[in-house]
Amino acid sequence: MTDSYSPLNLPGTGWHHEDVKAELRKKFGSLTVLSRQLGVTRQSISNVLTNPLASARLERKIAQMLQVPPYAIWPMRWRPDGMPISRSDRSKYVRIIQKQQENAA
Repeated sequence: MTDSYSPLNLPGTGWHHEDVKAELRKKFGSLTVLSRQLGVTRQSISNVLTNPLASARLERKIAQMLQVPPYAIWPMRWRPDGMPISRSDRSKYVRIIQKQQENAA
């Protein structure tokens, strides 16, 4: 099954964080304006985009604002049924990616 939510979504990897930022800027202007609307700091938004262990609650809000399911943006952080993947499972994924990057270097 391939996801068809957006051309930005590569199968199995989700959107690149810069693509998410670009979509947010297109719809809402600066990330600072968006952060004020959400009642969080701009750094919180940046952290969610780049850190797989960040706030699932804020990931869900960002996905809602972009009108796509969180799974479409972050398939390694969310299940297709809309439930977030546990922090411990996310940590395992982060370690696997880091090991792959070390082996590639």
